[in-house]
Amino acid sequence: MSAHDVCSIFVYGTLRPDDDTGASWKHGFLDGTVQRKAILPNAALFFDSYPCVVLQMPGTSVVGYVVSCQRKSDFAAKLRLGDEIEDCPSIYERDVVEVRLVDEESTMKAFVYHRKACKRDTPIASGDWLDREGVSLNPGLYSMVLPVLKDK
Repeated sequence: MSAHDVCSIFVYGTLRPDDDTGASWKHGFLDGTVQRKAILPNAALFFDSYPCVVLQMPGTSVVGYVVSCQRKSDFAAKLRLGDEIEDCPSIYERDVVEVRLVDEESTMKAFVYHRKACKRDTPIASGDWLDREGVSLNPGLYSMVLPVLKDK
């Protein structure tokens, strides 16, 4: 399967449908999507102003959701929007990974935004953004409206 055949994005932080930070960009991104809970194996979650996944971390995993468009034809636009929100490729990189769907106990391919060079001094040991004990958020960062979403 090539990257052109992948039509889902694994989200693990402020783009999760159950994110509790009040991030302003979540709702515009999730419009018109279906979300399924999933696990990304061999990855770790850190906090560096925003949640960051680091890949190739054996023995760890990250909790999140696979986001798919209700209409497959809408996925290219959703991926472009994700790239803008995540400032990809300047800050986050995007790659295809294999995730395990929690309720279906099956696997699938999805894109994930990750940062190889994030600060790693604030790990989220549980791998679950909602269980981020010790993380101090800057509310101003999460309330700002991103330029890409102003017209939505």
